[in-house]
Amino acid sequence: MKSPLFALVKSDFIKLYSLRRTLLIFLLVLFILFLSPQMFSAGVVMLLYGSVFTLLAYDQSAAAYHWYDSLPVTRRQIFFGKYLFGILILLFSCPLMLAICLVAGKTLGKFDPSFLLANLSLGWFLGCFFLSLMLPLTLILGSVKARYFNMIIYIALFAGLSSVSGADLIGLLPVIGSLSQNLFLLCLLVPAGLILVLLSCFIGSAIYCRKEFIGAI
Repeated sequence: MKSPLFALVKSDFIKLYSLRRTLLIFLLVLFILFLSPQMFSAGVVMLLYGSVFTLLAYDQSAAAYHWYDSLPVTRRQIFFGKYLFGILILLFSCPLMLAICLVAGKTLGKFDPSFLLANLSLGWFLGCFFLSLMLPLTLILGSVKARYFNMIIYIALFAGLSSVSGADLIGLLPVIGSLSQNLFLLCLLVPAGLILVLLSCFIGSAIYCRKEFIGAI
């Protein structure tokens, strides 16, 4: 018997596919804007905002939560399903932006493996950070009320990434230690991001499950 959690995630991807025309335009603009490898991390955050938040807003505008209410699933499963969907989108976003950066780097003659590794680690961590804030805010408050908070978080991350990128991380690493130590520190960003998402998920689900159903917001 299939898990309700995976069935919920599958339905999210089906809904996202129904928005494919909008997303294709978004991806095309993203590709043009972020041909520069320096913008890798910002591209990951943009993909998350453009896909995950769009889907959550679509759910509320289409009264999808009334449909969820008729299914044999709990609110906790719905909440966890959205987090699983977000993580899968992040797992897709990182290699996609990496491919764009590789193409741009080869074309522009700016290919640097250590630079891409630093940006990949930073992009993953910031993607997890964004999800850990955006998902509970949107699910608990609703997309209309949460959009202002999400926009502030998004703009703050984007502004920060315009001045801090993988290049700064690479410049700092030789000061920290040897190559093996540097790689270890970069790899630590992966579990650190996952821990943020897990903490957000369990704390947010406890609040979400105590609230009246989100369709009433």
